[in-house]
Amino acid sequence: KQIVLSASLKLNDERKISSEYYFVKPKDLLLEKPEINLTYVKDSTYQITTNVFAKDVFISSQSEYGRWSDNYFDLLPNEKKLIYLHRNNGSDLSSPSVLSPRLKSAINIKSLYDINK
Repeated sequence: KQIVLSASLKLNDERKISSEYYFVKPKDLLLEKPEINLTYVKDSTYQITTNVFAKDVFISSQSEYGRWSDNYFDLLPNEKKLIYLHRNNGSDLSSPSVLSPRLKSAINIKSLYDINK
């Protein structure tokens, strides 16, 4: 109930496709509480990482800021995933390219662990 098989195809050190296989249904997974971190990289690019396996990671923020490029994805321990914030026109963020305290407080990150606890 704690095993996931992960396979990925890389070409020239760039991951092209990946897939995970679970030996039990998601509701039966024994998940640990993940520490999910979101870090600003540049422009509208952010890096997300976790210390333990995180299933169905969901990121939300107030709609005035825009929408995230990916949602409901799985994140392996120490995996670095880049996601993008597609900002709305007229977003009133004073600095649109940073993870400002105002934006940070508006971001909510959850995973299946949070739903099953």
